[in-house]
Amino acid sequence: MKRMAVMIALIGALVVLALTVGERERKAEMRHVLFANSALAAGDLRACLSQGLTAKDMEVVVTSRGSGSHLELSSRGGRLPDKTEAEALRLCLSAR
Repeated sequence: MKRMAVMIALIGALVVLALTVGERERKAEMRHVLFANSALAAGDLRACLSQGLTAKDMEVVVTSRGSGSHLELSSRGGRLPDKTEAEALRLCLSAR
């Protein structure tokens, strides 16, 4: 009976450990938070975004799409852009 209790306690501890590590990994991974198209050329959009997006936990990918470009924004843990970042995105994406 004592062995069974020890086994159950060990299994419970492993489950708690797995959940804790999984949550930490989820918060650390980069997640897509925005996909958008822009009339700006890719280089112009990159230049515009570099002035307003300075967060180190964000990843910006700009690809050329004909005369415009496509933006993919990812952040650590799926954090949404703050007010300043959102305004920079709005200005850059609405530019022609």
